[in-house]
Amino acid sequence: MMYAAYGSNLNHEQMAIRCPKAKFVKTGTLKDYQLVFRGVADIEWNLGSSVLVGLWKITDHCLAALDRYEGYPNFYSRDIAEIQTKTGEINALIYYMNSGEYYPPMKTYYESIYIGYKNCGLPIKKLENDLSNFKTMYESYIQ
Repeated sequence: MMYAAYGSNLNHEQMAIRCPKAKFVKTGTLKDYQLVFRGVADIEWNLGSSVLVGLWKITDHCLAALDRYEGYPNFYSRDIAEIQTKTGEINALIYYMNSGEYYPPMKTYYESIYIGYKNCGLPIKKLENDLSNFKTMYESYIQ
């Protein structure tokens, strides 16, 4: 099974702890979604936006570990999403939050995602832009 990570699970060191049998495969793009934060990373539908993901081949044991880590089904839900890659479209498991208020990430959490972008070879500028866009959205949300 393929799993698409967009938050702290991009971080190879953290995934090695959570899911030792998971294998990083490649990167991709989840189209028409945007990266938001509810203290932790989340995605929500937004036509024309995109979220970069790291694709992991996971086992059933990994899935159970990820379910525990993500608080599935109470905190996060999961579904199959279409991911665009350089070699074509693939379907991958993706988690998304059930609810919650917007809230910027703590510095240490953001840093774990930043390291994950580096681990996966994703462009840091995209993460920085996504965080900047979120902060603008968050400021109008709290007013």
